[in-house]
Amino acid sequence: MYIIKAPEDLKTQVKQFYSNMGYGGGWSENEQAYCFLVDNTVKGCVKIEKIQGVCMLRGMYLEKSLQRNGVGTSLIKHIEPELNEATSYCLPFAHLSEFYGQVGFKKVSSDSLPDFLVARFKKYQEMGHNIIAMKRKQISI
Repeated sequence: MYIIKAPEDLKTQVKQFYSNMGYGGGWSENEQAYCFLVDNTVKGCVKIEKIQGVCMLRGMYLEKSLQRNGVGTSLIKHIEPELNEATSYCLPFAHLSEFYGQVGFKKVSSDSLPDFLVARFKKYQEMGHNIIAMKRKQISI
């Protein structure tokens, strides 16, 4: 069991994992995936999209058997150095605010999001998702 910055040759497996989780997001040129692997099989994944000068945390999913036992925390803390490079945002399900708060995300008004994220936020709400807007300030080291 280990976490890696996913190489290009893992892209097909990442897409299949997301499909199995019911997540429709692909893996664009602006994104980097980080995966939790067990026996070289993707069991968890999160992506960071670098867009318009900010980082967008996207597609954080774990297989159900791995939830609530520290794997998600390990995965999100693994990507924290990359989140430090710019102001970061995420649009998680409302019940996950404490989870994302572990690495400094704070709930914000959707009106304070960059325009491209306001549109995405509204789209997710129209789809019936109970989401919140969260922001994490850049941390200079």
